[in-house]
Amino acid sequence: MTYPAQGAIAQEACALLHVTSMTEALGILTTGTIYGRDTGGHANFSVRNLKHALRSGAHLNEVVLSFQCAGPHYLTYLEQVGHPPVVGCVSTGVFHVLTGDPPVPNPDPATVWDRGYWQSIIYPGGAPLTFQGLTWLPEKKPAPLDDQTLWERITKKNTAARAEQAERLVRARRLDEAVPLAIGIGIAVVAPPAQV
Repeated sequence: MTYPAQGAIAQEACALLHVTSMTEALGILTTGTIYGRDTGGHANFSVRNLKHALRSGAHLNEVVLSFQCAGPHYLTYLEQVGHPPVVGCVSTGVFHVLTGDPPVPNPDPATVWDRGYWQSIIYPGGAPLTFQGLTWLPEKKPAPLDDQTLWERITKKNTAARAEQAERLVRARRLDEAVPLAIGIGIAVVAPPAQV
């Protein structure tokens, strides 16, 4: 069963978080698209609570992307995940998945996110997102190096570990440079690329 989220719940549901790697974040911000690899191709988000976002299964959690999403918003069962949107709901909506008690038409706004909330999903072609910002997870952002030191690490590549560290620093710098340019841009949920 699926119900429209209304009032304070719908208003709070507009703020979505997506935890991912810096490489994936850079891809999202430079292409203006996001996708999911789950059955159904939906992209995964969390509302309000970072602990839910962190258990999302992202293979390398480094950053949190913040989005605004106007909706429409629905509360639904866990069984909805991985299937086409339910009959009677606008497929362009955001589905907030609960694992506990079945969703009810007018749940208590003070407790809805704490009672069995799992994740929020948007299907390809679904509700458009507006990028609001990026937060680095603690101890995940590489310490910056001056240009000369970074250049030496890239060109010397005397060990695989130092080369990887230099590449991470370059990606981090590119991501930090992309964020201010991306604030306020639209991000579309698209179908995942075909696996080759």
